[in-house]
Amino acid sequence: MNDEIRGEVPQRLVVAATEVIAAGRHASMPLRAVAERAGTTTGAIQHHFRNKEGLLIAVLARHGERAVERLRMLRTSVPPPPPAVARAILLEFLPLDAERREEALVALAFEGLATENTELARAYREQHAVLAALLAEHLPTTVRSDIDIVLAAIGGIRTDLLLGRITDVRATDLVDHLLDRFA
Repeated sequence: MNDEIRGEVPQRLVVAATEVIAAGRHASMPLRAVAERAGTTTGAIQHHFRNKEGLLIAVLARHGERAVERLRMLRTSVPPPPPAVARAILLEFLPLDAERREEALVALAFEGLATENTELARAYREQHAVLAALLAEHLPTTVRSDIDIVLAAIGGIRTDLLLGRITDVRATDLVDHLLDRFA
């Protein structure tokens, strides 16, 4: 088996896991459903990711990479002011389009499972620390001590969007209000 094919199976499994969670079939992501969707076996999941937690961590990492890539695409020859970068970072985590909606559903499922799994909770804390550090680079010093409040608010806005309690426009307004309040 060549390297290209070996690399293809883990990618298919990550995509399949994402689709299973985003489709709402089951937040706990049954491995059999993931393997079936990826056209492989549960043994392939164990081979490539060790277990369900390893696969979930790979799914979360994939979404983080996609968000970082979208943020990189925002770069121009003239760097935007730090508050605009902070705003862009925060908006990346809101389900304002189909791709981000899928990512938000995965994130919520991951968070729910992480409350009962120490390995997933550790991965969540690591991702949170990376995001907090990224935001700290683009927020005024006075706001840095409130990054946990900002991130908690974004989590609530994300959930409210997914539940249909607020609109995309209202969510964007809330992000702007939040940043204005802390600026």
